[in-house]
Amino acid sequence: MVCLNDNIPLIRMGCFDIGCYDPKWISSEIRHAADQIGEVGEQFPGEVAESVIGFLREHCRENVISLDLIAEQIRCCLRAIGRPHVAEALRLNAPPIYIHLGELASRAGSGFELGFYAMYGNRLELLFEYGVRVLTLGGLEDALDRLLGSGQKSRRARVCRDRMRGEMVDFARQAACLHARDSQSISLTVKHRG
Repeated sequence: MVCLNDNIPLIRMGCFDIGCYDPKWISSEIRHAADQIGEVGEQFPGEVAESVIGFLREHCRENVISLDLIAEQIRCCLRAIGRPHVAEALRLNAPPIYIHLGELASRAGSGFELGFYAMYGNRLELLFEYGVRVLTLGGLEDALDRLLGSGQKSRRARVCRDRMRGEMVDFARQAACLHARDSQSISLTVKHRG
């Protein structure tokens, strides 16, 4: 049995299922499409987003759906309210994503940096291929504890820890730069704990 947050289906992106997305993401994507073609209207992106979320919550029988299905539902709503040009301009990107680096480090195993970076790189690659534009990295300190050990307090250990902290963030920044499309930048936020 799959327990869905607020009865909204998960989004399948490659081998990952994404949950906890909200109307703000859909509204932002609609607003971006409208801006691309010069359409104006403050209300309609939010209203369409709420309508799509309502449809997913109340009428979608699937537990896991694709981004394409959500995009088609958005386009259907846009056409229904007389905004077919916005529907054609819509290029739905993935919702904002959170990666817990401590979890990846735990899966890689204590002290196994190569395994950690392989998993981290694969995860970033897949997410950016799906058009992720908002990425939050969490658990940075947890990852450092797992990979380097938490008991070391020497100056050398602190220097190593600071270096690796910078490398983890730079790794994501470089991946984001490689995958930024058109004029769309990728927003990257880092949370050291949590």
